[in-house]
Amino acid sequence: MRFFNFSPDEENLTLSYDGKDYHVWGSKNGAMLGIRKKVRAHLFEKQKYKCAYCQMEKKETHGLVWDIDHILPKSVYPQFIFEPENLALSCKDCNIAKGEQEVLFTPKKKLKHLPDKKEHYKIIHPNLDNYSDHIEINIINGKKLYRVKNETKGKQTYIMCNLFRFDCRYGEWDNFNDALVASVSEYLDRFPKDYTLEDIKKVLPGFKTT
Repeated sequence: MRFFNFSPDEENLTLSYDGKDYHVWGSKNGAMLGIRKKVRAHLFEKQKYKCAYCQMEKKETHGLVWDIDHILPKSVYPQFIFEPENLALSCKDCNIAKGEQEVLFTPKKKLKHLPDKKEHYKIIHPNLDNYSDHIEINIINGKKLYRVKNETKGKQTYIMCNLFRFDCRYGEWDNFNDALVASVSEYLDRFPKDYTLEDIKKVLPGFKTT
């Protein structure tokens, strides 16, 4: 942790940590406040104010916008809360969605060493993976659309971090159900006016009415 330029008290706190009580991370004692501040500043510079998971750029620096994310959740893997490679800057939305979900292909809570190979992780690892290998981001009319490029890390990151929320915004729908209903309605409107319910069912065998 030395590249964070910790003070002696901050360094001692990390070295004396028992690897069990992850609540120390949220402590408001002076040393811990200093640690979080320096980690956050380092990550802002490293990630260029972009979220590790959605890549949204936000110039604000306060805690209402950003979280320091523990890639392996601190409540599940408390032994790694001070490991630099387990830390990333995440926007609030992605961090809340990711929560405490398991990100390892082979979960082992008693791990002694932080997994350091990208193959160990089922989501895009901010410090090990190349984001564009798994998700392509397109900007249309100022809005972002995410194209998942594979069924593994790209798909898992899209789902786990709820990147679908950007597609909902692009379509200007509040949620998936609104978008689905509107799309089906638009599709049905294309049928000839004289089509009966039976005609529609022939084209859409799974179509049901209630």
